[in-house]
This record gives sequence, C-alpha cells and structure tokens, in this order.
Amino acid sequence: EFQGGYYAVTQCKGIENVYTTWKALDDWVKENKYRRADHQWFEEAFSRPGETPLEDIILDLHLPIQE
Repeated sequence: EFQGGYYAVTQCKGIENVYTTWKALDDWVKENKYRRADHQWFEEAFSRPGETPLEDIILDLHLPIQE
C-alpha cells in the first residue's frame, strides 16, 4: 500500500532495458514542467519472471512527479 500521487509512466520490454528506460523517463521529466517527487516509485510486471524469457519481460515504470 502507498499514498499515491502523480506519475510519469512508460513501458519497458526486456530486463536488459530497465536502466536505460528509467533514465529516459527521468530525462523526459527534466525536459518538461515536472520534477521528481518523493512518493513511492515502482515497477509493474506484466510477465511472469521464471516463465518468460528475460528479454521478453514487460514492465511499466512509474516515476513519481510533481509540478
């Protein structure tokens, strides 16, 4: 459970792309009217680790933002 808030969200396919996707999302926030907030960030998995090859795992990355 978490308090919630506003998020910038993007999707990532493949574990090897998680870092670069987080960085691209953070760069997007810096280039727009938003800034990073202090509430919970998280990754939401749409594939089952252990059942899905690592390069096919799909995640939504949620970066907390504020104006």
